[in-house]
Amino acid sequence: MDGKPFAGATITLMPVEGNGRSASGLSEQDGSFRLTTYRPDDGALPGEYKVTVTYIESDKTMERGDPREMDNKTKMAMFSRMSPEGKAKDAARQKKAPKVVPEIYTDLNRTPLKCTVPVDGKLELPLRSSAH
Repeated sequence: MDGKPFAGATITLMPVEGNGRSASGLSEQDGSFRLTTYRPDDGALPGEYKVTVTYIESDKTMERGDPREMDNKTKMAMFSRMSPEGKAKDAARQKKAPKVVPEIYTDLNRTPLKCTVPVDGKLELPLRSSAH
């Protein structure tokens, strides 16, 4: 984003023709990502793709690990997030959260990002925080 690596973003390649298989991956600290179509890190199938980039801030209560090792307060918070009410609250929170990635990159119909697989060299996605 703005010339710097963007960690934690989900990159999704959707076939332009609309009838192929999509591929997606999560960006690393250095901005790199590995795509998955069928099996982890197997890449994308050959073809033309539109590319979307999304980012959802991680939920700290879900990162705590093994419930057997959590205190009761943390367990309750984690399990309440999994309930239908908790999921609805989380969706509402996500709608209100500031947008880290401009909407143009998250919308399949508006994204200017495209690529052809196999990629000739390195695939770079030049995101600009000021894009609309």
